[in-house]
Amino acid sequence: MSHHPVGITEQPVPAVLTYGPRCGLILLNKHSRIAAVNSTAKQMLERQTIIKQDNGRLMAGGTAQARLADSLRRILSGAEECCCFVVTDPPVQQPVCFSITRHESPHFAVLVAVSDIRDTVSVDERLIATTFGATPTEAAVASHLIRGFNVSDTAASLGIQVSTVRTHLKRLFEKTGARRQAELLIMLVFSQCSMCELVVGL
Repeated sequence: MSHHPVGITEQPVPAVLTYGPRCGLILLNKHSRIAAVNSTAKQMLERQTIIKQDNGRLMAGGTAQARLADSLRRILSGAEECCCFVVTDPPVQQPVCFSITRHESPHFAVLVAVSDIRDTVSVDERLIATTFGATPTEAAVASHLIRGFNVSDTAASLGIQVSTVRTHLKRLFEKTGARRQAELLIMLVFSQCSMCELVVGL
């Protein structure tokens, strides 16, 4: 297991890995092997309660493993760009959110975010508004997207119509310059950046 500061790794590590000191972020290569993690994910892997590794492959506990494997298969096959699910059964002691996103680069294929769902409410909507010039409602929609909500659940949570959510999403695409939902999600996550240790080459 190697520790590398930013800029000294052999493979370029996206700045998105610095997001969320309480959110575990794992980058996988095209063979589903762990290529890079942030310090929170490293701690999670060491505890082996929520996630673990087996010969370099990311694994999850309980029923989460089947859902994680299916999500990775769909994303790597190109059938999906993003998959999210929440685990509430043992061995997890609290609801945990898994967000898996396609990450197209020469060295990394998939970004996996793992977080206690209670911590996902800490998204700073003001940063989103400041970074992208989003309105308060657009920032609220973006916040829900980061936290793994789909369009229908976002509409219900905000008390607005599904069509209104889609309109705000369209404006977010225009303001961020993103072309796909996966790219938009990564840009929104990046807006919440805070520097923390990176670990590469587990």
